[in-house]
Amino acid sequence: MSGLREKFKKAAAPVVNGISGAFAAHAGCFMLPIGAAALGVSLSGAFLTGVMYLGAPLMAAGLTAAVSKRKTGRIHLKKTGRAAVFALAATVGIQAAHIAVSEHQPTQEKAEFDMKAFLDSRPMCAAPTAS
Repeated sequence: MSGLREKFKKAAAPVVNGISGAFAAHAGCFMLPIGAAALGVSLSGAFLTGVMYLGAPLMAAGLTAAVSKRKTGRIHLKKTGRAAVFALAATVGIQAAHIAVSEHQPTQEKAEFDMKAFLDSRPMCAAPTAS
């Protein structure tokens, strides 16, 4: 029974580290805009997506390598590589779920904005009427 448990732990470690890396990269998607806003700059969605797709595998590989180095004194490249692959897969899945949810949100039709009609509908901006 103990052998099966050890095999499971050995197989599950890269998956856990990979998913942890993906979620850590998504935490960055919340912290980066907050930091950018504090500095008075803005970040595009494309930039954040790029950071997420690059950051998740790097964070997962770094986490796995650090844990491996601490436990065994050496870095297991296969385990580190698997964690990066799982992180990328988790990131793709999270992004796909986000896109699927976003496409099902009700949207409003974008109509041409009529400034004159908008101003005329406000009593203090409307043209005075002759009485």
